[in-house]
Amino acid sequence: MFTVVSPKNHALHQGSIHLFQKALENNQNLIPFFQNADEPIYLLESHKDEGYVGGALLMKKKLFPFLRTLGNQKITFPTQATEIWVSTIGLYIQNPTFDFEAKGKTFYKHLYQELLDFGATHKINFLYLLLDPGEYLCTEALGFWPYVIEIRPQDSLDGLFHGLLSLKRELPTFKQTLQKPMTTDRLAA
Repeated sequence: MFTVVSPKNHALHQGSIHLFQKALENNQNLIPFFQNADEPIYLLESHKDEGYVGGALLMKKKLFPFLRTLGNQKITFPTQATEIWVSTIGLYIQNPTFDFEAKGKTFYKHLYQELLDFGATHKINFLYLLLDPGEYLCTEALGFWPYVIEIRPQDSLDGLFHGLLSLKRELPTFKQTLQKPMTTDRLAA
């Protein structure tokens, strides 16, 4: 079961938050986006007996300063939007006998349901996700998350997955994957 950890309750969940943050620090490209998180909210699930901690770090950002930190990403937002919820997720396994396929699938499914509930509570329709390539693959292969727009790691400037995740209960009607333009290094014979 996931626990919503608001900023005022961080001290009560410091152990799980510390493990989550420590694992987040393993990806140097994520650090600039989340190192100075102002009042982050965590959705955490900690099963020390099964050997894992996982969840999401969510924070509200001013849209235009956040977009400047992204550089040349091509995701556009409604003109009336002034703030955006940004998130990263992770499943951190500490037990070598962890059944990743079975328990990982359950974890990502439940995490998405928790994100839907978070969206309903905070009246938001989407999250901007920044993910490590491995986490992105897990959300695709195990969780089947409904991204509205995707920039895959191989097409992003920083090697991270960038995407808009729908938080509406009904599935989105379209999906857009943005890619780097094709370049040719050799002439055809």
